[in-house]
Amino acid sequence: MTTQKALILPAAFSDFIIAPHPIPVPGPGDVLVRNEAVALNPVDRYLQKTPFGEQYLTFPTVIGTDFAGIVVKVGDGVTSLQEGDRVVANGNWGTGRGAFQEYTIATAKYASKLPTNVSFDEAASIPLTMITAAVGFYQKGAMGAGLRAPWEENGRGHYKGIPILITGGASSVGCFAIQLAKLSGFSPIYTTASPKHTVYLQSLGATHVIDRNEPLDVAAAALSGEKFTVIMDVITAGDSLRTTPLLLAPGGTLVLFRPAVEGLGPLPEGAKTKFVWGSPFHPDNGEVGEGLYGSLGKWLEDGDVKPNKVDILPGGFAGIEGGLQRLEARTAVIVVGHTNSVLPEQHLRSCIDHGEESVGNLSRGAVFLRYSASFLPLVLATNYQPLASLVHFDMFQSCKTTKLNGTESCFPGDSAGHIITAVLASITLGIRNLRPMETYHRYAMAS
Repeated sequence: MTTQKALILPAAFSDFIIAPHPIPVPGPGDVLVRNEAVALNPVDRYLQKTPFGEQYLTFPTVIGTDFAGIVVKVGDGVTSLQEGDRVVANGNWGTGRGAFQEYTIATAKYASKLPTNVSFDEAASIPLTMITAAVGFYQKGAMGAGLRAPWEENGRGHYKGIPILITGGASSVGCFAIQLAKLSGFSPIYTTASPKHTVYLQSLGATHVIDRNEPLDVAAAALSGEKFTVIMDVITAGDSLRTTPLLLAPGGTLVLFRPAVEGLGPLPEGAKTKFVWGSPFHPDNGEVGEGLYGSLGKWLEDGDVKPNKVDILPGGFAGIEGGLQRLEARTAVIVVGHTNSVLPEQHLRSCIDHGEESVGNLSRGAVFLRYSASFLPLVLATNYQPLASLVHFDMFQSCKTTKLNGTESCFPGDSAGHIITAVLASITLGIRNLRPMETYHRYAMAS
């Protein structure tokens, strides 16, 4: 067999089509994976419908960044994987490495064997979310705090007794950041979230959960005067941007998830900010990607890293477009269990303004764009005009984060002046078992 089914993007701003497509051939350092589950991210719609895709893609192409499946062919020089291995891997933009096809090329060093206690469904939502948190902590350049990583010699537990603050702890990036902070030894681990998520976040490693409904400078009393050498501001907006610098120690590092932030408070002497780009394929992130994937399988097996739960929906490749339509809808489609309810944008604005939780079970960490809203987990902006600014709001938890995973990392502004931002909640729509073509929804915590 030389062809497969794939979800193809024929041209910039075009619709997807499902069509026969050549099965890619793995080169040196690569493996070919038969996909069992893939993840959908907000960037997929950006790539399809905005100049962002026109700038970065060569058409026709296959996109999608997160996938899990079975190795069916091994390229030269690969010793870490073999045929038949169950794996999770980071995809990349480009036809051979895009996830939205039956077979995808994985870079072996950015793939991990899956233990038997983790399903393909659970695994597919990990890559983008986890690499984003890992880059933010461990990348030793402009995108990370440069910490000693838990996969490095003497890295595990290295920061024992040192406090850390992670805002948006119940977002998908936040959940993985908490787990990585625990592996690194940080303690106490403070995070902001809705109080209803306290028990869950404590199970991941958080020691103190600060009510996200309280302004941080008010809630800071709970910190007992703590100053932090590292703060990961997953929220990167509003009150969080204003107050996290007040909690940063002189010389400390504030990790942010979107560039050109407005409203950032003054930094203490010697402090610095870092802006995360969540991909191992960035030339400066390869070391982090290789270290992370070299350890991920063991962490999953031992329970040191816990993935999300999944909820199965029908559709397969044909379901991806429907999922993306939900993302871009200008009303919020709120998924609660297996039912959908739609709230008009005006009501959402009112709920956000007044801090009401009647918005529904949505994920914190979504981003509101001035000319259109990106309501996560299931709504994305449709009006792709250049944006002068971003205003962040918090959405509520128990969002569906799925296999078509979600939490988005950062996308820098393009030449047209668009601001493509960090989507901080795991979004949800996934595909598993691409043979019978079924789609999935994944539950992800948010705040």
